[in-house]
Amino acid sequence: MDVAIPESRLSDAQRQRRAVRRRALAEALIAARRDAGMTQTELAEAAGMSRSAIARLETGAAGIASDSLWDI
Repeated sequence: MDVAIPESRLSDAQRQRRAVRRRALAEALIAARRDAGMTQTELAEAAGMSRSAIARLETGAAGIASDSLWDI
């Protein structure tokens, strides 16, 4: 299982890269979900995740392990 490094242990450059990556993932996830005509709840059910997990991904508040990304 991948465990994210806490923000407090990252350098400024690493925090910035993480933010950029999470923002890009969020934008792509929102676009794909909308293109599919799905709500967050529908996507969460299809992916076996909670709606709040999808919401955290879409706001960039959370990252995701690559294996879980395939479930989405």
